[in-house]
Amino acid sequence: MTPKSFRMVSLSAALSVFMAGAVWAQQANQAQDRNQTSNNQLTQQEKTFLNEAAINNMAEIQSGNMAQQKGQNSQVQDYGRMLVTDHQQNQDRLQALASRFNITLPTSVDSQHQQQMSQMQALNGQQFDRKFASQEIMDHQKAIQQFQRMANSATDPDVKQYASETVPVLQQHLQRARQFQSMPSNSSSSNVNSSSTTTTQQSSTSTDNTTADAQKTQSDNGSSQALPRTASNQSVLLGLALFCFMIAGARRLLRRQSVRR
Repeated sequence: MTPKSFRMVSLSAALSVFMAGAVWAQQANQAQDRNQTSNNQLTQQEKTFLNEAAINNMAEIQSGNMAQQKGQNSQVQDYGRMLVTDHQQNQDRLQALASRFNITLPTSVDSQHQQQMSQMQALNGQQFDRKFASQEIMDHQKAIQQFQRMANSATDPDVKQYASETVPVLQQHLQRARQFQSMPSNSSSSNVNSSSTTTTQQSSTSTDNTTADAQKTQSDNGSSQALPRTASNQSVLLGLALFCFMIAGARRLLRRQSVRR
């Protein structure tokens, strides 16, 4: 290889290394720029939606815990457990989504939800169950509208997917809340009355059986008493018959003696 050819090969190799390094640096800068500006990729509407979704999740978790503690109806308590489980899972997914966009979510509920919690805390028994059901219906109706709107209008595919996949869960919660709201408020007392009625019927049946047994016993006693009386009467009649037979025999004997004389 001539010195001129060697210089040309060396120059080509250096140029290739330089171009490869430039491409790599450009890609690295673009990736860094995406990370730095990822927060700006979301619209203001999408950012607001994520913040409101976080507040709603925390409020539902608090409501679910309260329902487990203060709910009188067992369905209210079961519903509360479902709220805690589902909304905690949703909150974890939301937190991961917000982290990818460098968004810091709220860590507590707003004043409106806090006021609702205070009102619910002051109620007990059936009053709590009725208020809890109506509040859950209103909250989930509002949440479904928000999530459906974002599922249709979100420009970011991750936000769109999160919103669309959460809607069925919220719809299930709404359906369950309507179910136990339609239950009679005195369902617990009805169960008690039903149990009391059953106990009374059982007691009455037991009493009737006892009375029937007593009557049967008396009847059996009467029959056993009648049997000795019947036997006694038969003995008397037999005795009278024997007495008459003896008298008749004595008369015949006297007649024979009179004839002989």
